[in-house]
Amino acid sequence: MTVGDATTAQPWLVDALERLDLRPHDRVLMIGASTTGQARAVARAIGDGELLILEQDVGRADALRRDGFEVILYQPQGGERFGMFDAALACPFSMGDWTANSLAEIGSSNLRLGGRLVLNLPAEHFCEELSSAFQSLGGDPEQLQGWIGPSRSDAEESLQKAGLRNIGTATTAHITPFESAEHAARVLCSACEREELREDLALVLAQRWKTTGKSEVVIHRLLVWSQR
Repeated sequence: MTVGDATTAQPWLVDALERLDLRPHDRVLMIGASTTGQARAVARAIGDGELLILEQDVGRADALRRDGFEVILYQPQGGERFGMFDAALACPFSMGDWTANSLAEIGSSNLRLGGRLVLNLPAEHFCEELSSAFQSLGGDPEQLQGWIGPSRSDAEESLQKAGLRNIGTATTAHITPFESAEHAARVLCSACEREELREDLALVLAQRWKTTGKSEVVIHRLLVWSQR
């Protein structure tokens, strides 16, 4: 998905950065970067601090490196150590291969004592409008797993198991723009190999929105914060 400016196309990043309370000179571990815009926003907040990005997508990793960021190509496992950081952040557009457990373990393993971890993830019920349209066409619910995040209680449990403390959670709702019904269908069906399903979903969304052009939907997110 091309999301443009990180703070408008992904407004939940603002929530995450406010909660993370980044300071100049902070050493920050960013666990995945949906866009270079996200990485730039973090870099601006820490000034001459240090930013290391873990990225599982080769294309995004290359794009981030071309923009001058330090990136490690990494497939989620959990628990690996990459250094000692003041703060860690994960704000993925979709869950992909990440889980609340692996994110919590990476954060716990790489934060100094008192370091801050903030996760901003798809909520358990991320977008009723998109998911109901998808399922009305007989789409396999398993193909939506990447868009379904943990519940508040599951997220809290993951952080507690990782030894983190001062845990808090909040659910948020954000009006999120899409360039077109076809764009929304392409994003939602990114893991679907059935081209005809993407085309049918675009038609259903266009009918519901009464336009094939730009539209907005409400996306629900789960904000989680803690300390080591």
